[in-house]
Amino acid sequence: MIVFWIQMQIKKQKAKDRIFKYVNELCEKLPDPVRKSFVDCERVAEMPDVTFIIGNKSFPLSPHQYILMVEEKHSTVCISGFVPLDVSHGEGPLWILGDMFIGAYHTVFDFGKLKIGFAKAA
Repeated sequence: MIVFWIQMQIKKQKAKDRIFKYVNELCEKLPDPVRKSFVDCERVAEMPDVTFIIGNKSFPLSPHQYILMVEEKHSTVCISGFVPLDVSHGEGPLWILGDMFIGAYHTVFDFGKLKIGFAKAA
């Protein structure tokens, strides 16, 4: 259901602000000056999978794949791997699938055929 809502927002070209606001609400965002979204580490297992649909194929990420557990001072904090980024390129919404996605899926860049392939990481 979440992925469907995100897809509809992208089609309506309302991606950037509304989607990140919703994802941050899902992660129970706490304000941070460097745009980190903190989540309660005790609730990570209860969070939903997030699925990207690319070329009619589903690429799900579990909460343990998109939430970073980071040692800070003398405790562990959990931070959402989703980060809003304001990039203007004039052709509609833009998504950058970074280390959270590439860590879960092997990615092959075929520059000769201008294709990208994905396979589940072992």
